Amino acid sequence: MKLIKKFVSGSLKRRMLLSIIGSISIIFIFTALVTVLRVRTSLIQEKELTIQALSKGSTLLLSSQINQSMKQVQTLDLAFENIYNVPRQERRPVVVKELREALASSSEDILSFWTDWEPMAIDSLDAQLLGALSSSSSGRFCATIYRNGGAVDLKNNSTSADSESLNSEYYLGPKNSKNIYITKPYLDDYDGNTQILMISVSSPIVVGNAVKGVIGADINISHINKEIKESLKEQEGRFFVVDATQNLVLYDKEDKVGKAAAEVLANQHSRNEKLMEALTSKDSGFYTYYDEDGKNYIAYVSESEIFNKGEHSILLIPYSFIRSAIIETVLAGIILIVIAILIIYLVTVRIVKGIVDPVEKVTSVLKDLGDGNYDRASTIEIKTDDEIETMANSLNSLYHSIGEMSDFANAIGSGDLAARLDSKGEGDRLGNSLIKMRDSLEKAAKEEKVRKEEDAKQAWVERSVAKFGQELRNDTGDTKTLYNNIVRLLVNDLGANQGALYLLNDNEEDDKFFEMVACIAWDRIKMAQGRFLLEEGLLGACYFEKAPIELTEIPDDYISITSGLGTSKPKVLMLVPLIHNEMVIGIIEVASFFKIDDHKKVYLERIAETFAASLVSIKVNARTNELLQVSQMQAEEMAAQEEEMRQNIEELHATQEEMKRKSQKSDLLQKAIDQAFVSITISRDLTILDCNEVASGIFGNVPSAVIGQHLDQLMNETEVQQLLNNLGSLDGDRLVSADISFSKLTGNTKKVKATFVADGDTNGSTTIIGYELN
Repeated sequence: MKLIKKFVSGSLKRRMLLSIIGSISIIFIFTALVTVLRVRTSLIQEKELTIQALSKGSTLLLSSQINQSMKQVQTLDLAFENIYNVPRQERRPVVVKELREALASSSEDILSFWTDWEPMAIDSLDAQLLGALSSSSSGRFCATIYRNGGAVDLKNNSTSADSESLNSEYYLGPKNSKNIYITKPYLDDYDGNTQILMISVSSPIVVGNAVKGVIGADINISHINKEIKESLKEQEGRFFVVDATQNLVLYDKEDKVGKAAAEVLANQHSRNEKLMEALTSKDSGFYTYYDEDGKNYIAYVSESEIFNKGEHSILLIPYSFIRSAIIETVLAGIILIVIAILIIYLVTVRIVKGIVDPVEKVTSVLKDLGDGNYDRASTIEIKTDDEIETMANSLNSLYHSIGEMSDFANAIGSGDLAARLDSKGEGDRLGNSLIKMRDSLEKAAKEEKVRKEEDAKQAWVERSVAKFGQELRNDTGDTKTLYNNIVRLLVNDLGANQGALYLLNDNEEDDKFFEMVACIAWDRIKMAQGRFLLEEGLLGACYFEKAPIELTEIPDDYISITSGLGTSKPKVLMLVPLIHNEMVIGIIEVASFFKIDDHKKVYLERIAETFAASLVSIKVNARTNELLQVSQMQAEEMAAQEEEMRQNIEELHATQEEMKRKSQKSDLLQKAIDQAFVSITISRDLTILDCNEVASGIFGNVPSAVIGQHLDQLMNETEVQQLLNNLGSLDGDRLVSADISFSKLTGNTKKVKATFVADGDTNGSTTIIGYELN
């Protein structure tokens, strides 16, 4: 005690050291402790935000693929709802093609696209397509395109029973709800070897408020689950999903999927009660979880909608993820406190005497800088060979840095994006921010330049297309002049050196060829006319491929451009077909010494569409003029024949009276046939289109009840085959007679002596006339 009093009552320097070191140490220790506690709290909050972000990221990784698959299924659904616009014989191949193209262009997480249709719903050809790859055992359309190794194949469904698919969850779900349907994840040995966790997304094909079938996709959830595990590998995290019925629909051990969450998560340690209560009450938040090995986790429960409504996701992160960071922070704080006290003591001992004046100088400069009086502030010169000098030098460095940053900011503000500023390291936040701002402005300037160039090109295309359209509207009455003007305009707009227009001459069906109707070189008409076969050279290739052709390596003997100074081969040759209603009616050819820019190619292809339609109109007008001339000539001939027609009218009246008498007799004969003979009219697919009362008597019903039934349902298989053979031997002028039997109506066999008559219409119907054999 005496020693302490003696020390305190000693010199002023000692008392200053004691008071300064003691008070600063106490304050510093208290501040450090508070800071450590605040940092610990902030760190926990930061880690919780990190866990929430990881949970959200895992949810998005899973749901984004499902949403993408739903969009693809809905896109196919819209396409298939319009399938009835396609001829019915082509509907199944078109659907299979759409499914194949969709799977080939989709993510590998989608394992297959499939479609199931109601019986007779797509084309009424079920009975004729038995055994087809894309048909069930009854011929009903059910196609599946799946990934087979690296290929995309059509699955053989010819042995599939209708009850298996039409009563399945993935079919009845969308059919009953008329909305898109997602199954719960399930395990399936897709590749025949390994169990894969999958879901099926299906959507109803609704036409006229009636469900015609279902389109769906099978998605590899195991692959997405593996990606989620990989994304959480650094944190040793785990991600689960529990549905509204408290069952696991996603788990890192996939054999547990489908089991009750309480059965899997409530382990022998019995320390997860609060987590289970949160799942039951559907609460969100942070909870403690212990796995089957007793490892402690932080569990973040959040409401989600990945597969269906009412789901909750659970992200587990080891408690050590937060604990290690807290321990590191506390240790670092303690070390900093000890080091700080030691430094305070050593520095205070050495600088107490000479601290006042340097501090005043530093304070003065800092005050000027703080008040924004940079011009009044200046560097200071302190030579103490200690921290004061370092502080002064740092202040001087700060002063110079502020000046450099100010000059840099002024240069950037004046538009000088080439100005430079050297960063002082990762901690130089202001300098790095200014540099980042300069880089952003420079990038924006470059992007603006590119955008203006693209806008200029697009504007040029629009102007040029408009100018081309105006040229087409300038009707000179002379197609040759119009063609030359069009080719001259194209050559000038494209900056080409030569251009030609070829039109398809199809006046003779057996002698089609391309005719050169215009050719311009250097703004002069170069050639008048030429004839080229459809199979000839590049014109033929462009005609048959119906696509533009661009050559940069041109054969020496193909084309040359001649001027007064000599002859040279062009560097670029481009041919563009003129297509109207899927038919090539002409070709534009241009040659140039220079490369044709992409936007000019776009212009050339756009005007090709307009020009093709105009050419059709020109051709129609020319044909109309020809027909008008022919019409005038025919009018004169008709005037000469009018007198002759008057003379024939009386003979025609007499002939009509005779035809009337014969028609009455024919009607009586037809009535007699209807009353005495069997008469049945059937379509190509053996549907009864019409029948008389005699025929309906054989069927044991009235005609209205018989019409619309299939004749093959009223006969056995052998009789049906014999009937089809008789129908196949019919032609326009031949009658076929045969005995046919009906044995599936009342149980009694009815034999009819029949004659088959082809109606000769486009529907391909056939009339059966005969009499019953008793």
